[in-house]
Amino acid sequence: MEWLALSVIIIVMVIIMRDIYFARLGGALRCFFHTVEGGVSWREYLPVTGKWGKPESLLEDALPRFTVSAAPKGGLAVVCRGDTGAARMFALAADGSVFESRVEGLSGAAWESRIWPVFGRGGPRMLYNAAANDERRYGILAAAPGGGEPERLGRAAITRVGVFKTVYVSPGHVAAFYSERTGGEYALGYQEATAGKTAAYRVFCQSASPPADFSALIAGDVIYILYVIVSMFGAQLIFRKRTEQGFGKSVVVAEGGRIDGVTMFRKGGRITAAYYLNGVFFTRRSDDGGESFGRQRSSDAPSPGTPEKAVYVPDGSEDFDCREIYADPLNPCAVRPMFEGFFPPKREKPKDPPPREAPDRPAMPDMGVMFAPPPDYQEFVGKMNDQIPEREYSDRAKSRPIGRPHAGKSGGPS
Repeated sequence: MEWLALSVIIIVMVIIMRDIYFARLGGALRCFFHTVEGGVSWREYLPVTGKWGKPESLLEDALPRFTVSAAPKGGLAVVCRGDTGAARMFALAADGSVFESRVEGLSGAAWESRIWPVFGRGGPRMLYNAAANDERRYGILAAAPGGGEPERLGRAAITRVGVFKTVYVSPGHVAAFYSERTGGEYALGYQEATAGKTAAYRVFCQSASPPADFSALIAGDVIYILYVIVSMFGAQLIFRKRTEQGFGKSVVVAEGGRIDGVTMFRKGGRITAAYYLNGVFFTRRSDDGGESFGRQRSSDAPSPGTPEKAVYVPDGSEDFDCREIYADPLNPCAVRPMFEGFFPPKREKPKDPPPREAPDRPAMPDMGVMFAPPPDYQEFVGKMNDQIPEREYSDRAKSRPIGRPHAGKSGGPS
């Protein structure tokens, strides 16, 4: 019965939560989402009109769970599974070309699992989760290098935020955040994974209950995390960061009855935490790298209804650091970011070139002047006639026909 209840929870999570990604390809912003009719699809933002273009389907029979990641040479990688369960990866190049390949080596991958590629020289290494054999309440976070035997990384507790959440650093470097359960406590931590190796599991926090929600951001050598801990006294939103010197202090950002929709971004050296407190949207900003936060500010919610967090995949051209933004689950492209610079600047439609003016026509020359004989023309003709003997001239004139005789009957007297 326990496994049945857990399966129901996972199914409900899959139905309610919707995978939405925003990524840049060749300078253009694209939104990736899943629909029943089109499967995994995308739309491109058109700076000329300030609107989204028509949807394009990538794989019509794809399951709802999929991932979008940055790939080498400025491309994107979309990994999804068809209705048969086979995993496929679509490589989208900056010039618009698309290449498809099968993903092998996903031994025991759970059907609701996201598959995240980590690129290296020997091909991408895949992160995914599989059902555990020893304890049904756990998933196994695993990596499959190429088509080889999967490497077991750790056991991830299935919580409200899923099995694990991958935070992008670069095409060949990601960090997988997930919870582990030891005895009666839950630990929230992460493992950094590259194409060649995986670092040890580092714990951010421990509590009697798993985090109800969290958001992570990696900028340079600093890792930032916001997480929600729920106890009998209410909910707390806590901020913490890790630098090369180690973990910083925990800072309580908000407290209340219900906190969800947690995310953050960094711009101009300032960190802004965003969240919903009892259904009302708030932000708090830190000007000192997360050591303290200013007063709580309420504003219009970025999306109507239940907040849905979409994944943002950067390409390095941004002047901000962000990995999650709010999206409308019913209309994924209707995103309202909380900072400027997310959308490409609007461009005016190129104007039609002005009609070319016909060049001024030169004045017509005086034909009389143009063809007038030279002044010594008569003298020249006279000299030429004097040089031709009269008989020769007469013979030439006679030998040149000047007309054709009429072939009809003569009407005159004979």
